[in-house]
Amino acid sequence: MVHRRPVIISPIYLNSPATQYWVGCYNDSFWDVYSEDNFADPSYFVSIDRRAKAFSAFKQSAESGFVSSQFNLGLYYENGIGTEVNLEQALYWYSKASDHGHPESQRRLFVLSSTNAVSNSAEAQFLLGRCFEEGFGTSVDIKAALHRYRNASSHGHAQAKIAIFKLVARAAQDGATTRVPYLGWCYEHGAGVQKDGQEAFWVYKCGAEEEDVESLFQLARCYEKGIGTTIHRERAIGFYQKAASHKHEQATQALKRLDPTGSRRTMRKLGTMLNLLPSK
Repeated sequence: MVHRRPVIISPIYLNSPATQYWVGCYNDSFWDVYSEDNFADPSYFVSIDRRAKAFSAFKQSAESGFVSSQFNLGLYYENGIGTEVNLEQALYWYSKASDHGHPESQRRLFVLSSTNAVSNSAEAQFLLGRCFEEGFGTSVDIKAALHRYRNASSHGHAQAKIAIFKLVARAAQDGATTRVPYLGWCYEHGAGVQKDGQEAFWVYKCGAEEEDVESLFQLARCYEKGIGTTIHRERAIGFYQKAASHKHEQATQALKRLDPTGSRRTMRKLGTMLNLLPSK
């Protein structure tokens, strides 16, 4: 048997994040680590369950902000090494390391938050949205990020609501009219901003003036239900017709309910008034 030189660690540095990281690595790989009589806690190194000791060391180091330990702790929680399997904690620590640019953590965060085991949790949906927004472990996909954020928001996830508002507000400022309906949704539902029906109506109207199809549908819904404005059935039908002409399925269904005869008169009148449709 190969004899290895005992690893000597001064008690002064034993609790530093970097030292605890290496202590975790030693125990994780089952290296021969010995104790000396003058160690503050000699039993630390002679425990039979070294994986549990590694977990404890990584946890102490991770909580002090050591990025590599945060990633390792995520692995331990994900795979039940030295502790019980806890996917929520795994996601948490992968997320912490990802924030510091740890590429493998970003990849694991994306993979784990996408799995069936956690995909139904609001936190996993939120983190998956972050992956799509930031490009963690995947390519940047703002549409997918918004979808995941909305899933999380529908379950009351406060951070997801804020993320939606910030994302779509930035996109709207950059002229991305396809994001305008999401901004209106934020105001309508109080996602990341104070609930304001009138502001939602105004945002939808701005999008409709750019002929954004979803904005046309949402503006019609405002007129139908009186969101931020007075109920106006004729205008609702007109905007539903415009959205339906672009094959918007929900708008088509709304027209069957409100205007079963399919009148074009309302659509022409409304288009002329708001300069959204041809006058002929």
